[in-house]
Amino acid sequence: MSETATTGTAGGAALPPRREMAALRQIKESAQALLKEGKTEETWEFLLSALEAVLSRNTDLELLVAKLRRVHLNPRSERIDPAQLVLLFEALASQTTAEAELDAEAEAQADAQLDREIEDAEKTAPETEKTKKRTKGPGWKTRGVRQEVHKLEVQQAERTCAACGREKKPIGEDVTRRLEFVPAHFVEHVYHLEKYACGYCKEGVATATAPEQVLERSAATPSLLAHVVISKYVDHTPLHRLHRIYARCGAEIPVSTLSDWTAAVGDLVEPLVERLAERVRKAYIVRTDATGFRWRSPEVPVPDAPGP
Repeated sequence: MSETATTGTAGGAALPPRREMAALRQIKESAQALLKEGKTEETWEFLLSALEAVLSRNTDLELLVAKLRRVHLNPRSERIDPAQLVLLFEALASQTTAEAELDAEAEAQADAQLDREIEDAEKTAPETEKTKKRTKGPGWKTRGVRQEVHKLEVQQAERTCAACGREKKPIGEDVTRRLEFVPAHFVEHVYHLEKYACGYCKEGVATATAPEQVLERSAATPSLLAHVVISKYVDHTPLHRLHRIYARCGAEIPVSTLSDWTAAVGDLVEPLVERLAERVRKAYIVRTDATGFRWRSPEVPVPDAPGP
């Protein structure tokens, strides 16, 4: 019965929990004690400080609720809710003081001075800089891409001037670029290890040293293992899809084998993960991204996304 009285409703409004009721009673008793002592100014300051603390706590809770609502409604979106921005601006505005306000006239003078400096800089800028701004590139960039240079010559029939019949002379060349994509492919390395033995005593067989293996009894090279792990954890490609991608490239690798390779690589990098975790735990600020991605197995259909 006491729980019902504490958390029930009165006049259609929910009553505060017991902890908040106790805090309100304590504030009331402290204010009454100050008034009895004739400390009116101290009473007002005490009540205002209590109200300020409540408003600050309320702002924090509103920000938290807005963030949770945004994550629940659209977990794949990183956009900020406008209501959350309004709360942030209100929190910042409440922290400003009259001493930090800028003089409007001084601000206008600073803006005018900045405009004059920009105009002077534009007038004195060299022509080469202006030309660079107008020059448009190919719209893409490459880094570490192998280049193949092809020299295309003018046909022999076009090297003679049609007006005077004399031979034309080279005056330069134009450079144009084309970007080609070559799909990834597998290379199967077959090693023939020579063996030597004594023809008389039939002992002491010597065999050539085989290449080192990353995983025991595995034909996967470091490049293949790295591609499997990056495809799964960076590009979010499930192993059953990676199996089909590899099959199109000519390598039939079972999903179970890809899973075993992934687990084995996890065991190999465990010391590195522990070291990274240690550094993260020692950091003063840790930035994380809680946005997940949707995944499904080949047999399970994707459920409908929740509505807004």
